[in-house]
Amino acid sequence: MDTTLQILIKKVSQLTERLNSLFESSKKIHELPSLLGNSEDLFIAVSDGVNTGKKEYRPSEIDREEFDDATSISLERIEGTNTIELKNGKGDVLSTLDIGFISSASLILSADSEDKKLVLMDEEENILSFVPFEDILLQPTHEYYTITESDLLNTSIEIKLINFPSLKEPITVYINGLFVNPDDFVLSDNILTIQRTNIGYDIKEGMKVTVNYKY
Repeated sequence: MDTTLQILIKKVSQLTERLNSLFESSKKIHELPSLLGNSEDLFIAVSDGVNTGKKEYRPSEIDREEFDDATSISLERIEGTNTIELKNGKGDVLSTLDIGFISSASLILSADSEDKKLVLMDEEENILSFVPFEDILLQPTHEYYTITESDLLNTSIEIKLINFPSLKEPITVYINGLFVNPDDFVLSDNILTIQRTNIGYDIKEGMKVTVNYKY
């Protein structure tokens, strides 16, 4: 018989014997003895999809009662008042909040044209909250510009935008779909100036500039 074949048969026989030995010495989980006492050396089998090993098992430190309390939160209003209470599962009050300023029938919503803001006041005209007009009236838009031959004669490219962008909102600029770092352009009123020499690639005639902003 060929030597290689003999070696192969021997290896298969050894592997078969090993598998049989493992099978005979292994037990089903219900056949394993129970751990007695309060042993802390309890492990579970874990796998990451490739490797298999054991990991120490640590039961949750939260008991059932604590879990029920934490997941049974309720919000209730005290009858005849403007106070609401946050309670746990046992009915213990965790926090309270006075919502009188919300439920009052004498709230005044006023437009302050001088300071350009919307103001919420109580009946004594104390300001409870306000929102600047531009925060609620800003319109998003985008403009396109095509780089010309004359733009390449200068170290910067000036683009006159149709609108005056809000300085409170971010402005994003792209050249042929590539993001332009905010440090590489300057906005003054509605004039956007791109520092061409700061761009890390060649800018050519015909490239498209996209400017996204709110005004």
